[in-house]
Amino acid sequence: RKQLFLHKYFSDLKNDWSTVMENRGIQMKTDEISEVDMRVFEIDFDSIFNNLLVNSIDAFIQSKENRQREIVIKGRDTPKEIIIEYYDNGPGLSNDIDKPEKIFEPLYTTKRNPHTGEEEGTGLGMWLVKSIAAENDSQVKLLYPEVGFGIRLTFPVKYKRE
Repeated sequence: RKQLFLHKYFSDLKNDWSTVMENRGIQMKTDEISEVDMRVFEIDFDSIFNNLLVNSIDAFIQSKENRQREIVIKGRDTPKEIIIEYYDNGPGLSNDIDKPEKIFEPLYTTKRNPHTGEEEGTGLGMWLVKSIAAENDSQVKLLYPEVGFGIRLTFPVKYKRE
């Protein structure tokens, strides 16, 4: 594990995804990230946030809503923990999901081909998010914003720089 500076990490992530976001009319906001750093494998963060971004983009593509598309990532710390929140203002979790925590089960997917109705996607994205977070002693909590999707990752303060 190495020091990961959250503000820089998410700024770089935003840059890496900028062309994809611009092409799809999505605004990605990372300006609410404190100058926090923590010890973590960068590839773990890449897996978590790339999966979340892909899901948001897919949700925006499926969405019939006509509003500015936004993804917001926030990061801060308290004396006991490091908190990262991820939101999008897409359609949110599918109404077909009776228990929201199901999205973290392996092979569970709600992605369908719009023409055939066949399942698409591996159903591993959110399972990976939760599994990788757990490997880093992080708690994962679904958030229920008024519009869209939200998730909170809470890491113990032991991951802060000594």
